[in-house]
Amino acid sequence: QDPAAILRARDICARDSFFRTADFHGARAEAEELCVLAMRIGSPAFEVAGLVIAGCCAAVLGDLSKAREAATRSGELGRRLGSMHRLHLVGPLALATALAYLVQSDPSLLETLDHFLASSRAGSTPFSFVALNLALVAAAAAADHERASVLFPVHLQALAQLPQDLNEWAAGRDCGAAAAFALGAKEHAEAYLAFAQASLDSPACACWSHGHASAARMVALLGRLHEATPLFERARQELIASGRRPIAAIIDHDEAAAWIRVGAGSTPALHRRLESALGQFRAFGMQRWIDSALRLQASLDAPLPDGLSPREVEVLRYLASGLANKEIASRLSISVATVERHIATIYGKTGARGRAAATAYAIRRQLVSA
Repeated sequence: QDPAAILRARDICARDSFFRTADFHGARAEAEELCVLAMRIGSPAFEVAGLVIAGCCAAVLGDLSKAREAATRSGELGRRLGSMHRLHLVGPLALATALAYLVQSDPSLLETLDHFLASSRAGSTPFSFVALNLALVAAAAAADHERASVLFPVHLQALAQLPQDLNEWAAGRDCGAAAAFALGAKEHAEAYLAFAQASLDSPACACWSHGHASAARMVALLGRLHEATPLFERARQELIASGRRPIAAIIDHDEAAAWIRVGAGSTPALHRRLESALGQFRAFGMQRWIDSALRLQASLDAPLPDGLSPREVEVLRYLASGLANKEIASRLSISVATVERHIATIYGKTGARGRAAATAYAIRRQLVSA
């Protein structure tokens, strides 16, 4: 038997389970066997490929210690392959991005991905689309709105041009939608929603998301929360069924965040959703999400100043960020006249006599950062 053919066959099986059927337990087992065979035969490239898939599966299944071990090993092997090898950079960075998304953002990760995307190598390899996906997720994890605003149009163009049966296409759809939701990039919600709706019947997805999750996030970002609720629930069920409980907890977090964004106010249901997510985040050691859930809880529990309602605070925050009334209305899916009424009420309650004074009030009351 040809050892190279055996390795290629194992690699294909692992990739199909990972990218096409969302069988992450199966993909992990196949990838771990690929690693064993690659070590026995002496193929560091296939070992890196196996480590990346096995590590990503371990991460989303909640085994973060194994994911970190795989990240360390794949990074070491990637460097040994040489700077010109296709797996030198992007392969290990996929696993590093999964860990950054789940555990703690890494600013150097986005810098490395940007460097690759700007290089001459990016245009000569299919890994450029993978790197673009990863860069968007890394930008979202680092809350880098400026960098993401440059990446979104390029990413959407790539999704429109690439065939949907490409292994990485569905992962790209989910990476873009997750980033848009995290950064509140409502201007891209319709485009990512269209991609999600066109492929909802396919099980293919990013390991840290799901097609229904992408649709739910985009519908929520557009302000259609009641339409988003069954989509969030479907995503939650699919994620739990596939064993990805850390990702299901992120769905709980994001659904709660969506309601808080529209000024839903403190309700027992929102508190339960956040408590459930926080318990899972703590169990899996997902520090980035622990911090975010605690911030959301604090925003629910904190008394609002001067009798402002949650919706008025949301309008005030948009006003303080420099948005015009028409833009605020678009963000909140309400009429301009309603925005104007909210602003008049805000002025009355806060004593502000204009937008500058209202912005100063919002900063002084720590409703926005300076």
